[in-house]
Amino acid sequence: METTQSLQKASTIPDQIITEPDLWSYVSPYDKAATYARISGEKNSNSILAQIELAKDTLSKEKLILFDIYTDEESATKLPYRDRPGFKRLLTDACKGEFKTVIVFRRDRLARSFEDFKEIKTIFKNHDIRILFSNKGEYQSTGDVMSDFIENIIISMDEFEAALINERTEAGRIEKKDRGEYQHGGSIPYGYKIETKKISERRKLINYIQIKVQTDFIKWVFESYLKIGENNYSMDTLLSEAPTKGGPKKKYTSAMINRIIERSVYAGHMFKHGTSKKIKTLFYRDSDAACLQLDMEMFNKMFAECSNVDTIIPLETWHKALIKRFENYRPQKEKTKNYLFKDMLFCGNKDCKENKIRLVSKKYYKCSTKSCFSIHKDAVIETLSKQIVNDIVNSEKAKNHLKNKINNIESTIQKLDLEYKACKTKTSKIIMKHLDSINSSSIPEELEYATKEEKEYQSKILEQQSTLNKLNETIYMIDSFKPNFSTTNIVSYLQTDIDLAQNMLKEIISKVVLTSSDQEGNRKQKKCEIKDDIVYGEI
Repeated sequence: METTQSLQKASTIPDQIITEPDLWSYVSPYDKAATYARISGEKNSNSILAQIELAKDTLSKEKLILFDIYTDEESATKLPYRDRPGFKRLLTDACKGEFKTVIVFRRDRLARSFEDFKEIKTIFKNHDIRILFSNKGEYQSTGDVMSDFIENIIISMDEFEAALINERTEAGRIEKKDRGEYQHGGSIPYGYKIETKKISERRKLINYIQIKVQTDFIKWVFESYLKIGENNYSMDTLLSEAPTKGGPKKKYTSAMINRIIERSVYAGHMFKHGTSKKIKTLFYRDSDAACLQLDMEMFNKMFAECSNVDTIIPLETWHKALIKRFENYRPQKEKTKNYLFKDMLFCGNKDCKENKIRLVSKKYYKCSTKSCFSIHKDAVIETLSKQIVNDIVNSEKAKNHLKNKINNIESTIQKLDLEYKACKTKTSKIIMKHLDSINSSSIPEELEYATKEEKEYQSKILEQQSTLNKLNETIYMIDSFKPNFSTTNIVSYLQTDIDLAQNMLKEIISKVVLTSSDQEGNRKQKKCEIKDDIVYGEI
C-alpha cells in the first residue's frame, strides 16, 4: 500500500526523479519518460531551464514519471547527435529499455540535420519509443505515412533555416569587415568598451571607445616592451615594474604581455577576411640574416584599418614591438621551386657515387660534388628530350611502364573494394545488433570503430582511383602528342607548363644517370650524355 502511494505521489510531482530501486521495479518503462533539453542561444525563453519547465507540464498532462533529464549545450548544426554527451547518455538508457517516451521542446533540439533526425527516429522506433513535444505549436506526428511525410518536410525546413541563418551571419560579418568595422570574437578587447549607434532600421554600428585607465596601461606596456634589451632592461624587469592600477586583474606573465603586443586592434587594424592569422608570416630576414624585417606588402594584404576603433598606439610603434617580439624567429627558407627532371637526375662520373644533379641559378644543372660538372639546362633538356622521343615512339618503354603501374593499381583497388564491402557488411551487422539488443552498452564504441574503418577504406580507394586517373591521363597525353613528337616539339611542350610537365615526367621516369664531356676540346662548352638507358621504373 505504501509503495502504491509513493508511486502516485511521484506521478503527480514530475520534477522529482524516483531514486529508490525498489520503487522502479513497480514502474513500467511505458510509464517513464526522459526529458532532453539543448541550448543553442542565450534567449531565456529557450534556455535549458525553460525547456525543462515546459517538459514538466507535459509529464503532468500525460501522467508520466520522470526517469531522468539529459542536457547538452552544443550546437546541433556543428555537432551530430552521436557526439553530444547528454544525448549519448540518453541513447544508452534508451537501448537498455529504461523508458518509452522522450519529451523535447522542439524537433530542432534533437537534430538540425534531416539525416540525423531520420537516424534518431529509426533508433527510437526500433525501441518502441515515442517523442512528445512540449512546445504547443510543434506538429505532433501520429506515426502514419502522411505524418512522417509532414515531419520530414518540417525537419528539412529547420535544416534549411539553420543553413540560411549561418549564411546570412557570415555574409553580414564579411560585409562589416569590408566596411572596415572591427568585430570582437569572444570578450571585448582589454582597454575598450563598446557604444552602439543606430545607423538605420536594420543596421547598428558598434564603436570601440577607450577606457582611459586601461589604455594608459596598454601604452605603458608598449613603451616598456620596446626598452627590453637596453641597459639590462628585461621582461622580468617589465613584469616587476607593471603598474597595479589600470592593468588586468590577473597575475602579470610574459605570455599576457606578448598577447597584448600581438593585438592589431590597439594600432587600429584588423585581419582582412580570408587571410592567414599567422603574424609570423609577415617577417623575413635580409641577405645576411642579421636583421628581421617586416614585409609591408604582405602586411597590406593581411590587414585593414578599422573605422570604428579608437587607436591606442601608432602603427609604427606596433610594427617596432612586433619585430622585437619575433626577433628570435627564423623564417623558413622558401622551398625550391619546381623544375624539369627534379629529383630524377644523378651523376655518372667517377667518384661521385651517383650524387643528385640539381638546377642552380635557374640556368645550370650541377652535380652536388663541388669539383664535378655543371651543364646548361638547355643541353640537358634537349639530350633527354631526344631520348624520351626515341623511347616513346620506337620502343614504347615509358608507355609500357605506365600500363604496368595501372594494372597494379587496378588490382589494389579491386582488393580494397572487397575489403570495403566486407567492412560495410560488418557495420550493418553491428547496427542490427545495436537496434535489437537493449542491454549492450559497448555497441556504440564498436559501431564508431567500424564506421571509422569504412571511411579509411573509402579514402584509400579514392586515393588509388585518383592515381589511376592521372596515369590514364598521362597515357592519353602521350597518344595525343605521339604523331607530332619531335625533339623541338617536346622541348617546347615541357617548357610551356613546368608543373604539368614535371608531374607527367614523374609518372614516367624514375632515374636518369648523366655524364659530361668537353665538346670539341673546349672545356667551357660541355655536352650532356646519358650513361645508361633512362630508367622507366622504380629505382
